[in-house]
Amino acid sequence: KVKAYVGLQGIFQREISLNRLVIRDFNMEGDRKELEPISNTVKSYLEKDTEEKIKVKVKSIDVESGSVSITEGKDRFSIDSINLFIQPDKDLRARVLLKDLEIATETFKDMKANIRVNISTLGEDIKIENLSVSFHNSEVKGSSTLNKEKFKGPLHIDAILLWDSLKRVFGLKGDGNGFIETKGIVHVDGKKEFLEALNLDLAIKGEFFLETLMELLKVTEPIKGYMTLNGSVKGHLKDLEGKGKGDLRRANLFDVAVDRLTCDIYYKDGAMRFTKGEANLYKGRADVNVMIALPVVNYYELDVKAKDLSSKGLFHLIKWDPGITEGTIRGSLVSKGRVFNPKGHLHYHNNKSGTDILANIRDIDLNYSINDEVVTLTDITVSSENSSIQGSGVVDLRKNSLNINGIGKTEEIRELTRPYFMALSGVVGFDFAVKGQIDSPVIDLEFDSDKGIFDTTLLGYKEVLNDKNIKIISSKGTLSYRKDLLSVHSVSIDTDYGNFNIKGSIQFPKAKRLFELVSPIHNLSFQINNGMLDNISSLFVGAPPMQGLLDGIFSLTGIPSDLKSKGNIRASNYEIYNYKTNSVLTSQVSYDKKVFSFKNTLLKGSHNEIKGDGSISLDKIFDFSLKTDSFSLIPISDRFKLIRDFSLKNLDIEGKGSFDNPKITAKANLNFRSQKKGYTVKGDIKGLLQGDRFNISSSLFDNRINIDFTGSTKGEMPWSVKADFKTARYDFFIASLMKDIPDDFVLNLNGQLSLWGDKENINGNIKFDRTYLNVYGYGFSNKGDMLIDINKNKISLKNITLQNDNAEFKATGALVLGKKYDLLFEGHSSLAPFKAISANIDSLKGDSFFVLSISGDWNEPKINGGIEVSNGTLGIKNLYYTLTSLSAYAYFDENKVVLSRANGKIAGGFASLKGSVYLNKFNVSKFLIEMTLKNATISPSSEFWLNVDGDVYIRGDNTNQQVIGDVRVNSGNYKERIDWKTWLISASKIEKKKVETGKLDKVSLNVKLTGGNISIDNNISRTNIDIDLLLRGTLNNIIPIGKVESKEGLVFFRNNEFRIIKATLDFADTEKPKPYFNIVADTRVQNYNIRLTLDGFSDHFNLALSSDPHLEETDIFALLTVGQTGKNIKGSIAGIGAGEAASFLTGKIQDVLEERAKTITGFDRIQIDPTISKTTSTVSPRLTVSKKLMGDKLFVTYSAAITTGEEQVWKLEYMIDRQISLVGLRDERGGLGGDVKFRFEFK
Repeated sequence: KVKAYVGLQGIFQREISLNRLVIRDFNMEGDRKELEPISNTVKSYLEKDTEEKIKVKVKSIDVESGSVSITEGKDRFSIDSINLFIQPDKDLRARVLLKDLEIATETFKDMKANIRVNISTLGEDIKIENLSVSFHNSEVKGSSTLNKEKFKGPLHIDAILLWDSLKRVFGLKGDGNGFIETKGIVHVDGKKEFLEALNLDLAIKGEFFLETLMELLKVTEPIKGYMTLNGSVKGHLKDLEGKGKGDLRRANLFDVAVDRLTCDIYYKDGAMRFTKGEANLYKGRADVNVMIALPVVNYYELDVKAKDLSSKGLFHLIKWDPGITEGTIRGSLVSKGRVFNPKGHLHYHNNKSGTDILANIRDIDLNYSINDEVVTLTDITVSSENSSIQGSGVVDLRKNSLNINGIGKTEEIRELTRPYFMALSGVVGFDFAVKGQIDSPVIDLEFDSDKGIFDTTLLGYKEVLNDKNIKIISSKGTLSYRKDLLSVHSVSIDTDYGNFNIKGSIQFPKAKRLFELVSPIHNLSFQINNGMLDNISSLFVGAPPMQGLLDGIFSLTGIPSDLKSKGNIRASNYEIYNYKTNSVLTSQVSYDKKVFSFKNTLLKGSHNEIKGDGSISLDKIFDFSLKTDSFSLIPISDRFKLIRDFSLKNLDIEGKGSFDNPKITAKANLNFRSQKKGYTVKGDIKGLLQGDRFNISSSLFDNRINIDFTGSTKGEMPWSVKADFKTARYDFFIASLMKDIPDDFVLNLNGQLSLWGDKENINGNIKFDRTYLNVYGYGFSNKGDMLIDINKNKISLKNITLQNDNAEFKATGALVLGKKYDLLFEGHSSLAPFKAISANIDSLKGDSFFVLSISGDWNEPKINGGIEVSNGTLGIKNLYYTLTSLSAYAYFDENKVVLSRANGKIAGGFASLKGSVYLNKFNVSKFLIEMTLKNATISPSSEFWLNVDGDVYIRGDNTNQQVIGDVRVNSGNYKERIDWKTWLISASKIEKKKVETGKLDKVSLNVKLTGGNISIDNNISRTNIDIDLLLRGTLNNIIPIGKVESKEGLVFFRNNEFRIIKATLDFADTEKPKPYFNIVADTRVQNYNIRLTLDGFSDHFNLALSSDPHLEETDIFALLTVGQTGKNIKGSIAGIGAGEAASFLTGKIQDVLEERAKTITGFDRIQIDPTISKTTSTVSPRLTVSKKLMGDKLFVTYSAAITTGEEQVWKLEYMIDRQISLVGLRDERGGLGGDVKFRFEFK
């Protein structure tokens, strides 16, 4: 509807005036393509010039309730209500109100708005007032005054945009909460292009979800979170710059979950930057910087430096979960480019303890980088409380695979296997490789260890295994492990139980993750080499103690509650119950359903061969059989000497049943071989154990003894045994028990034994009708029946008497086993039969009378009584002296034996002893013996004797003894020849004897040995010595300390007699007998006075020779050896050398000849030496002989060449006293001379 108010005032001027044009209910609808021709027609008409122009002037236009609807394809533009008022005067005034303006396009999904604005012109200005654009509760307000010509001026804007409104306008799916509030000025310059025509200066604040903004911007990267923004935007549209501060909460930036992020926001040149970010994320903190290219996100930068982050979130970020306990992480993450390829460093820490190794990892340190879903890990260090590894590798997220290699070490291997397997502990080093699929990786391991413990307590098989700690000395091996399978390629373990080699596998079908070692299924093979059978047998509950070396191969299969094992074993040097079998044991062994089985078992040795089969269950059910044709008891006779000479023939043992109700039968021939008598006696034995009853019957020694033994193994364990000893000789059996026995030993018995009792008591009686014993020429027989009664462990001796014509032995009284004694022994006898007490007694004679009682508590018996010995003789083997005329008395005083007196003759002198011996039960605990010697002559050798007096004390206990005393030498003589030539040749070959430690090493010495008047008179010396020594060390290694000294005498060397001026031997070494020599002597040869000085040790000494007149030492030595100086024997050097060499090489023979000649002729000294004749200058042997006459006061010496009898020398020396002697000499030239010797001593 159009209504016009026309004014005709100017019609004649060809002008029509429309004072008011009102348009109501205006409606324009149509497709854009349909409306476009109409629009073009109107436009053409208006542009066409007409010849007759009529001017139309409209003063005001008022459009009421108009509407427009234009479509173009799926796009639609419509206004439901249009209200316009326009007053087109010189100064334009217009009012526009558009309601329900709707735009529906691909971009604008739901745009419904209302627009209101007032526009007016005044002069050169266009004034815009009350501008309001509102849509879906959002509103933009504005006002402006623009230059009409330039269309330039400020546009003031105040806008509140709700994100819910934008969400509806653009059809967004994200959260619509939030708003954006903008205030400021937009400077408009209509003369410029659009991007430069608008210059913004706006303040912006708001709250919104980043994911909604990213959806609006069509950004697909994972950017989310609720943003609070306060900032500004300035600049032209093509060069905008924005900055502000943001507070982002509950965000996700490129898959980084952020609880809160505060940062500075800056936009310029198409890049949105978030700087100085402080983020709370993954329960920790991080510094974050982000850059995003806008409006098209084709590049971004992300830089995160984190501290105390949760490991769970960060491992999720890098898309790999190693399965460890959540801990804290510090590190960095950097990513740049079009796609998210982060790299950085992280350090994981966990201070909590968990159940398995993954839960117990304390620290992880590594560098990582992700490129195209490939995670590269370098410098990896993983550590727990006791373990650590280092490595590097790759995780391929596309292929779901990984490959990591490295090395490691654990100080406690239990940490790797807990809580599933705790029996193994120790230190292990290893190389590893982790490869395969991420969700099921394979770990290859090569390890070695030098110490460890295998604790059977923690295996959980208490029915089978005892609690033991097996020490692992070393181990090495290769393994492969994945979640459900452990493959043991090769493992070698050295332990104190032996060497073990292991191969096979263990499955874990119920494992859901790595190191979850649940429900194992075993399939292993074991090889044992040089196993210590004593240790291995001690592992098993109820196994007998065994020893030997065990080798074997066996398998182990099944689950822990139903393990199975089978294999073959071989034990060498086999022992059982500490009995040496000297045999090899082989067997096929198996374990299944709680049953141990043994098949084809063979015990084979040099004496025995036993075959058997059997089984025994953990329920204590058994079944076995043992057979052998011959079984010697020699291998087990170390424990029981009694059975050494017994052997079993046709042994057959069978058993079955349970431990509570067994049935065991045994039978065999039991033979005895008398090694000393040289014949065999036969017998048989059989036994039965049925339930708790047993019976053993035997006939021994060719039916000499019949035994029947019955009893029960339950309750009080009652039993009874009967034995019948037929009249026969039994000395063959007793002889096998004794080391030394006289040839005339005879034992003849006849009697009966009947015993019964239980585990607490023994009752019965023993009766011997006939007893005859013969030993060392003395026969003893019983006086009446020998009776022994036993009543409740009390053994009563009723009539125990042995006698002959000259001796009687009687025993009476009683004893209670384990409780007390009340016994009396008395009698008289020759000492000869008691020689059998010890093999060390060589002779024993004399008479003895004794009374002895034993009474009191079993553990502290009291012994009283006495023994008298007269006319005794005692000789000990290997001891030169025999004690004769022995008279002694000793008495027992409870726990002490007192030797009151013991007198006798020994070594031509007298000896007396007294002392005490203390007893503990019947063993010697300590003792003290005092011995006095008077005028005893002891001879260490046939040519050496000492006459001594002394007091010696011997004291000690079972472990250590000591000899203390003071021995005084009255006189002595040493005539033994010293083969000095032989000694010189063999001196360098002397080696220290190896002496084994024995009883003599336990006897320490502290004996003082002093005295004088000890003469030495042999082939090298004639002198007297004094000794002052302290003998220390042990009897096996005597160490003398002190001095041996001689002040006068002669020393013979070749044809020369050296007069001793001074000679001492000092013993100062407390470790070994090593004397220090200090000898000074002189002699006269021809016209020379020669002095010899010798000092030092036997293995290192100094020898000095001097003469008057002066000679060189070589000339002095020549003068002493051959009688001439060096200048006179130059032509005979070769002969002298040959003679001397021959003399030394034949030294042993020459020493023997000289000794034999001395014995035959009676001369005191005979010596043969090479010498040079002064008349012929040839080398020839020279004989020297000497003899003591007139009670050793006159010494006559004769020397001459053997071949010619020339150059005879006579020398006579008469000793007036010790200081003065007369000497007469005829030399080799026939000259005569005499001297008077005076001896002076100075101190």
